[in-house]
Formats: sequence, structure tokens, C-alpha cells
Amino acid sequence: MFFSVVTTQGMAEQNSDISISEIPHIQEEIELDGKLSDPVWKNALEVPLSYEVEPAENIPAKVKTTAYIFEDGKNIYVGFKADDPDPSKIRAYLAARDDLWKSDYVGIALDTFSDSRRAYQFYTNAIGVQADLIIDEITDTEDLGWDAIWQSTGAVNEKGFAVEMVIPFKSLRFENNDELKQWKIKFSRIWIRDVEHEFANIREDRNNECDLCQYASFVGFKEVTSARNLTLIPSVTLLQSDHRSVSDSGDVGAWQDGDVDDDASLDLRWGVIQNVFLNATINPDFSHVEADEIQLEINEAFAVRTTEKRAFFLDGANYFSNWSSLIHTRLFAEPEYGLKLTGKSGDHSYGIISLTDDNTTYLLPDSQSSSLVSHEGLESENQMLRYRYDLGKQGNVGFTYTQRDAVGYNNDMISVDGKYWFNDSNYFRFQAMSSDTLSVGETSERAGNAFSLNYKHSSRDWDILFTHHHFGKDFRADSGFVSKSNWKSSDIVVARNWYPEDQKQWWKSFTLDAQWFTFDDLDGNNLNNAQRVGVAVTGAYQLLWGIDYLKGTESYVAQRYRNRPDLLLSQEYEVDSYSTYLDITPLAGLDLSFSIDWGDGVHLATGDFGDILTVISNTEYQFNDYLSFSLEYINQSLELRENTDNEFDVHLYNMRAAYQIDVNSFLRLTLQASKEGDYRDLASQLLYSYQLDPFTRFFFGYSDDGFKNSQLNSLTRTERTLFAKFSYAWQL
Repeated sequence: MFFSVVTTQGMAEQNSDISISEIPHIQEEIELDGKLSDPVWKNALEVPLSYEVEPAENIPAKVKTTAYIFEDGKNIYVGFKADDPDPSKIRAYLAARDDLWKSDYVGIALDTFSDSRRAYQFYTNAIGVQADLIIDEITDTEDLGWDAIWQSTGAVNEKGFAVEMVIPFKSLRFENNDELKQWKIKFSRIWIRDVEHEFANIREDRNNECDLCQYASFVGFKEVTSARNLTLIPSVTLLQSDHRSVSDSGDVGAWQDGDVDDDASLDLRWGVIQNVFLNATINPDFSHVEADEIQLEINEAFAVRTTEKRAFFLDGANYFSNWSSLIHTRLFAEPEYGLKLTGKSGDHSYGIISLTDDNTTYLLPDSQSSSLVSHEGLESENQMLRYRYDLGKQGNVGFTYTQRDAVGYNNDMISVDGKYWFNDSNYFRFQAMSSDTLSVGETSERAGNAFSLNYKHSSRDWDILFTHHHFGKDFRADSGFVSKSNWKSSDIVVARNWYPEDQKQWWKSFTLDAQWFTFDDLDGNNLNNAQRVGVAVTGAYQLLWGIDYLKGTESYVAQRYRNRPDLLLSQEYEVDSYSTYLDITPLAGLDLSFSIDWGDGVHLATGDFGDILTVISNTEYQFNDYLSFSLEYINQSLELRENTDNEFDVHLYNMRAAYQIDVNSFLRLTLQASKEGDYRDLASQLLYSYQLDPFTRFFFGYSDDGFKNSQLNSLTRTERTLFAKFSYAWQL
């Protein structure tokens, strides 16, 4: 059945001239085997993926792909037939959940409110490995941390491969009514050979900055059954850590056996109605057991941001997203309990978090530094509120409020923000913020204000960006990750893009861009002026290569955070620096990346000037369908022109070897090492994981850490830990 299209004002919808198809309601079960052999698929809506949208622009797809979709009131059923002229070249690797990107895969994106604001994306490779995420058009971000419980399977056959998906309605949010609903949907296939191709059911206009606006419209879902939407997730963690001390003279003490810590917790997720969800956690287990990525922290003035991995905060996290990271939940380490409500009704979306934290941690910012401050044992009450109103297709306004309150401490922050689309290629956004803070140990509050402005033009051939920030000296967002205060900056970027007329060319795009940047503190000191020019090329074998040159001046105020009363304002340095980077996949399963930055730099602990070099390389190799290996290497060195005693040369290594036993389980060995002068450090982790779904999983592992210095002749282990964690998603 087809329906006529009602056009809307505001951002143009690329595919608004396409008839709207109805998704059939069929109450018939299928066997999930990746064969699409059940008769019901013949009655499903058939959607051809007719267009290649990357790297070519809306030309006929090089291979045939057909999607099928229907629903039964409880689930959405999606099937794909992906033909291939040479099925032996299909990349179908076993991998952990959310890590299928080296494979050929297919997927569906669902804009369930049909408002071009956010979309749920579900992907499956040719053997059924899953990935899911949320794309947020307002903040231009993808949330890979979001997880849903759904089913998928896939199988390679003599013609290519086929995939089947079952997505429960209770994993989605949409308008809660019994009326005919209109959703916007994109079906896609990634076909990786010498070039990575994307095929879709829609054309994509590169002059339209809004991707979700171009999704095709479908109607249906009138007979969705209101099911009890309650998930309980109990979890248990067992951990024993032993340690031993090493004296200044190098004497190694005996191992001190730690007690076995056992923690039980309970998380609850309740769909009050289909577009309003309540999350609660009691005695929460906010631990994560997988080793973190390595990060270069030497000669880094600002606190390093860590990624949220905890389920309670990840569910509905996009409802709290905003431009300036005013809410950053990794700051809350030891909550006694947590409550969260998120929802959307019409043009209104909202999120509320309330929790008590046993230890209070926040970010203390300045114009040239920031540091994490943690008050152990200082219990705080924490409230976070985010509200957004959508102004039709053309924009939105938002409001954010956060409060942290403890004995002798409080921080209140309020913000108003907005985004307005003038047309498909141009938008303006703003954010105005104000805070009041009573710091620990002080007797009076300090008030601070901040604002940010941004204009962006993005089209096929040109990108223009102007941004201005102004953050007062006493502005603090203690529930977020605002790492700078007492500063203002202006930034202009202009880029020109070219594409080949003949798709047989080895290169697929070429970009030339220029940037002008100025950064000052509010005390009248110009801290940085710079101009940058760069080129970037994409091409065959997933090539991305670029080179940048930056020239400017840099000044340095050191006494604010490095206790240097003798160095009020250093001399103004002339800075010339260069950088180049390369990403390429020369062979199936082999991914190589490399970047190098070199030029003038400052030792942030002393204010000394010299030549700084940073090298980052990463090699990933998929030996076969089961075994993978990766090695990341980071090196940073600084050669000073004076006071060479403060020079440094740091090396970091991160090696991972993983054996994917099947779709649900893997065994992984991680080794992380560092070297600086005569100091060595080596940490290792052996981890077994079984994961039935995102919330039903079992981990068991061992980790240790050790070091060597001038007092130790060999690497000495000082910590060792044995741990296990089990959680189960019980859906009612």
C-alpha cells in the first residue's frame, strides 16, 4: 500500500518525492537461521538497496541487495539478501559484540519519532555478529555505548549472504498510541573490497548536512501490543587483590593477601510507557573489567577524559547530551543508589538523574590546566536535569540544570542552548551557562558565566565553521567535563572538497582546509595565536592520508598550577609544527594506522621550550575468522634548548590477542607496557567473556602490574588480582 507525502517546511527532505510504503502486520513466527526460507518473507515489504552513496554519489549499486521487513505487534522482523559476484571474498569475521566493522555487514536505522533528531541503528555481519548504536543529529554524535536486546543470525551461501534480525518493540522508544505511525528508515549495506562501498535504499545529498532528514518514510505499527516492559539485572562481582611493597632501596616485601570482596547489585529498567523509561540501581556495581585503552598523560596539562561504560548511565544517555559536556557521568564513582527518568512526548524530550555519591569527584578547571579533585568520604546529593523542545524541522532549544550538594560544598549550574537550521547546509547554535560554587574549605560562593556560539556551513564542495567561546574565571560545571575556565577563543575553519568524476580513479576525495585560531585568558594575556593549513585524501584500500602545517605564537603562564612563582608569564614563543597521518587496509583483515607530530613545544611542568615529537602507530590483523591481534605504540619525546635535565622520552605499548570462540564468547590477553628512562612498567590481563546479550554476561580473569627502576634489577610484580563477574537480564 502506498500513501501520498505531506511535505514539511524547514530542512528539505531529499526523498520526499518517494511514495510512503506500509510495513505489513503479519502474525507468523519464523525460524531464525539466516536463510530467509520461511514463507512469511514472501509477504514482507521488499525494499531494494538501489543506490551507492559512498564513495560514489547516488549511482546504481554495484551489487544487488534486497531488504525485507514486517512486524507482528511485538517485534520488527528484518531480512537481507546480499548478492555477491564472488562469495569467497566476503569478509565475515567472528568478533565481539559492537566490533564487526572489519566485516561486510548490513543494517537498519530507525527514526521512530520521524523528527530527524535521533535514530536507532542495528547492524549484523554475514555470520550474525551484532552492533547497535544511536545517532544524534542535534549533537552530531554517535553513541556506541547504547545497547539493546535483540536477535540476529547470518549465513554465507552460494550467491552471497543472508541475514535475519528480530528487534523487539520494547527495545525502542516511539509515540505511545494505537494510531498509524510514520517512521523514517534507512537500510544500508557495507561491501568491502579494495574500496569500501555503501549501498542504501535512499539517495543522499551531500549538500544536505542533516543525514536523518533524508531517510525514507514508512507507515505501520498500529497494532503494537502493549507488553510489560520491565527488565531486572542482578549482578555479582567477586574480586581478590594482593599487593606487596618495594622500598626506596629496592627491597621487595612479602605478598599481602587481600580479602575477597563480593558485591551484589540490582538494576531495573522499566518502560512506563513506550516513550518513557525509568532506570533504578541499588547498591550499584559500577565496575568494568576490561582493560582501558592506553593514554598519553605526560606533558598533558588537562585531565584525560574517560569513556562511560556503565549500563545504568548508558541507557538513555543521549537524552542528556549537549554541546559543552555539562553532564559527564564517569565523575560519579561510588553511588549508594541512582534513579533516572528519560522520555519524549511530541516535541518535548527530557531526562532526570538523581543519585547519592559516597565520594565526591569533580574537575577543577583553569585556562591552561585542569585536574580531577576527589574528596573521599564526602557524601554528596546530585541532581541532573535536561530538557529540549524541538522547533519543528528547523531547530530546538534546550535547558540543563545540575546540582551537587555536600557538607561545606555545593555547585549549581544552569544552561540554555539552541540550534537553528537556516536551510539544508547552514545552522547556528549557542549555549549560555551560569554557575554558583561553594568550594571545599571556602566560606562564600563564587559565581561564573560562560557562553559559546557556532555557525556552520556544510555542503558538497565547501565547509565553513566559525566558533567563539567565552568562559569566566569562576564558571564551573562540576557534574560535567568542562576542563577550561578563564578563557576566550575564536576559531575559523574553511575547507574545499573535490571528488573524481570517474569512480575508477584511485582517489575518492581531496580536501584542502585552512584554520585561524586565537586563545586568550581573561586577564589580558594572549596565550596562543595560530594559523593552520592541511590537505587530506581518501582512496582505495580504505586510504586516509593527510598532512598539516601550523604556525603561530604561544605563551605560557606556569605558576597557576605548577607552583612556579618565579615564572609569571614566559616569553612569547614562535611555534612551527607539522603533522601527518595515514590509515590504510592493504589486505583483507590488516588495518594500519600511523600519525606523527613534530615541531616546537613547551615542557608544561617547567615552561622550558624545545622540540617535541609524538608518534602513534596501530596495527590490527585478523589472522582468520577466530584469531585477531593488535599492537598500539605511542612515543613522545621532548628535546629542550636549555635546561636539558627536564627532557623526557616516553614509550607506551598496548598489545591484545583475542580468540573469538563463537559469537558469544572470547578469550583475550592484554599486555600494556611503558618505558621512561630507567623506569619500566608492565601490566597484563587474561580475560574470558561469555555474553548472551548486552546485560547477560560472565567474565572471569586475572590481572597484574609490576615495574622496574634503578633500584630493581628485574621487573617486579607489585599487584595481582583475580576477578569474576556475572549479570543476568531478566525480562518480565
